[in-house]
Amino acid sequence: MSARAAWLALPGALPERALRHRSAAGHALRDLGDAASFLAELGLLLQTPDPWLPSLFGAAQGKPAKPGAAGFGQWPAHAWSWAGELAERDDVLLTKVLSGKRTLVHARLWPALDAAVRERSTDDPDALAITRALDGHAGIRGDELRRLAGLDTAPARKRFQKALAHLEAHGIVLARPALVDKHTHVALLQLWTQRFPEPLGATAGVSAFVHAALEAAGSAPADRVLRWFAWPRAETERAIRELLSSGQIVQRDGE
Repeated sequence: MSARAAWLALPGALPERALRHRSAAGHALRDLGDAASFLAELGLLLQTPDPWLPSLFGAAQGKPAKPGAAGFGQWPAHAWSWAGELAERDDVLLTKVLSGKRTLVHARLWPALDAAVRERSTDDPDALAITRALDGHAGIRGDELRRLAGLDTAPARKRFQKALAHLEAHGIVLARPALVDKHTHVALLQLWTQRFPEPLGATAGVSAFVHAALEAAGSAPADRVLRWFAWPRAETERAIRELLSSGQIVQRDGE
């Protein structure tokens, strides 16, 4: 992979990106069931729109819940709850392993993701405090986790959020939506290895998940692909070389 301007793609012809990602006019997701099928087909979806990767809200094509507002206000009004509802399914994980953004991953890609993240660790003191607090627990609310990790003081809360973002981007920690007290929606945080105590496959490494992300995208600039993942850049570069050598992906001059 010598040219940074090069694109990486799946071999062969694929439908136009807007059609494949359901962002073309007239091809929007119809309902939650359609969204579940779309996720199963592509294997992974970002929650919010992205130039290269497929997204749930991009495919929903809805009007913003609060036009002109930032953040949550831009989420499509009719599909606002779909990400949480999909994440409650037994065959879906909610992660932040792509660009640090909320990413839905279908069960068929769990072995590939497990191979990429199972052996990850951290030497950051705040992140270590969080993983120690999570060890042995099936799920802890974020506010409770701050307290158990000793990061619940006002000065430490930003450190907690930064460390948690790091752990989620590396796949070390997962967030699972849950309903408590019959009406309150919360995220329960747990270690990947708590959710999956045993390996989901026989091999380790990032190649399979890098391939899965490119398969979902169809194609993307090589330098952008390198920024999708939080793990060391050398690991992604090595995986790309392996995928190119095996013919699982190809390199193009651009699009």
